[in-house]
Amino acid sequence: MKILCAQPLRGDVFPPFSPCGAPFLAFETENYRVFFKPAGMHSLPAPETARRAAIPGSFPDDQGVREEEGKDLLSWVKKEFPAQTGPFTAMKGVDVPSRRRAEKEIGMLSRLDRATSGLIAFARSPEIFFHAQELQAAGRANKRYWLLAQKLPQEEGLIGSRPRRLSWSAGDPLVSGREFSVESLFRSYGPGGYRVACIAFEPNPGGKRRTKKSTGPGLYRSDFFPAPALSNSDESSCSGLPDGLALEASITAGFRHQIRAHMAWCGHPIEGDPLYGPSNQGQAAAPTRGRLFLECHRLELESPGGGREIFELAGASG
Repeated sequence: MKILCAQPLRGDVFPPFSPCGAPFLAFETENYRVFFKPAGMHSLPAPETARRAAIPGSFPDDQGVREEEGKDLLSWVKKEFPAQTGPFTAMKGVDVPSRRRAEKEIGMLSRLDRATSGLIAFARSPEIFFHAQELQAAGRANKRYWLLAQKLPQEEGLIGSRPRRLSWSAGDPLVSGREFSVESLFRSYGPGGYRVACIAFEPNPGGKRRTKKSTGPGLYRSDFFPAPALSNSDESSCSGLPDGLALEASITAGFRHQIRAHMAWCGHPIEGDPLYGPSNQGQAAAPTRGRLFLECHRLELESPGGGREIFELAGASG
C-alpha cells in the first residue's frame, strides 16, 4: 500500500500544546487541505444556546455571545481560502443530507470541540468528500491525540454516567502505564444536552441493547497508550507542561466529547477540562494555564486512488 506522509507547510517544529492564537493551513495535498484549529475556536458556527452551554458562565451577557460570531474555523476557511469553497458551491444533484452538509461545510471531514486544538481535514472536492465519508463510516480513518490527564483518580467517576468507575483486575492502567481501551454508548445530559455521559453496553438475553435512557447510534471506542514523548523534562520539547499523566489517544469514529468523557469515566479527567474536570464535581481545579490539554496531532486518511495519507504535527521529542 502506498503511504504518503505529508510535509508541513510551516516547515518548523510545533511542540504539543504550543500557544497559538490563530488557525493556519498545516498541510495540503492533491486530495486534502488540513488546517490547525487553536484551542478556544469553534469548528463550526455555533448556535447561541450551544455557545452558552459550552462553558457555563462564560457568556454573562449578550455581548459575549455576539463577540463569538464568526470566530470559527469554517468561517475563517471560507474567507481565507475561496478555492476551498468553489467546488462545493457549484455542486449539482439530489438534495440529500450528505450533499447539503458537503455544500454547507465545504468538505470538512471532522470536527473538534471548541476547547480542543489540533488538525481538521477538508476534502478538496465533493467526490473526495463522499469517498472519505464512506471510509470513515467503515472505520478506515484514524485520528490521534496528545493529552495530559489528572494523576489523582476521582473515585466517583463522571457525573451523569453509571455511579462507578471502570475497573481493571490488574489495577488502574493509567497509573501503571499500560495500554488500555474504553468503549461505551453515549447519551446527552445537562443544559441544552451539551454534555455527554458514558453508558456501559448491556445486551439483554434476546441480544438487543438495553439501556434506561436513549443513547447515541452505537458503541464508540477510544484506545489509549502511554506517551513518553510528552515528558515534562528540561531537555524535552514539551518542558513547562502540567505534570499530568501523558497519553496518546486513538479513535476511528468520534462522538461529541468522546475522549474527554471516556477519561472522566475512568476517573482521570483531562487537565483543564471545564466540563468534566474536578471543578464540576465539587472539587477545586488546579491551575492549568487556561486551556484543555487535548490536541489532535495526527490524521490518517485513505486516498481515492488507493493508499493512505498521513498528516502529523512534528514536535514531541523526549
